[in-house]
Amino acid sequence: MQEAGYTEGKAAGTVSIDAYDMALDGQISGGATYGEHQRESKNLGGTLAINVMTPDGLGGHDVNIGNTKRQLNANFSATDALTVSRINTVEVDANMLSRSGFEDVSVNTTGNVKVNAAIRMADGGNLSLSGRDVEVNQNIVARGGSVSLKSAFTAGSVAADDTNIKTG
Repeated sequence: MQEAGYTEGKAAGTVSIDAYDMALDGQISGGATYGEHQRESKNLGGTLAINVMTPDGLGGHDVNIGNTKRQLNANFSATDALTVSRINTVEVDANMLSRSGFEDVSVNTTGNVKVNAAIRMADGGNLSLSGRDVEVNQNIVARGGSVSLKSAFTAGSVAADDTNIKTG
């Protein structure tokens, strides 16, 4: 007996970016291929974790999820200094997140997180945003999934009640 070839789906895996200073000016993809003989399964798409670390555990960088444009020159390398406008804020392109195929995305910082452009998660996808203040200024769509917003206090930084979640 002979069987025609087909695509076998596999889970996409995990990408974790843990750094103090980072520039995310490229495309990251974490989608999965659902094969024609594959049973319908959830969470085959990948996981993206962006963790903005701090050198001393205090006062992390802010994260802006917006309509960012590539700002680094083509010769930029990991040892080059970031421009002044990028030093205290990590820019994440909302369009990149929306088309990446990742089903689980988390952004964590001890600084602030702002959503300044619409995000559309993959169907069934989950988005988790955690920071001192979390401000959502645009739509987040996660059909059949979840959105988690967490305002977290970092010991030793400022008063414990100085944390907020704002949606508008």
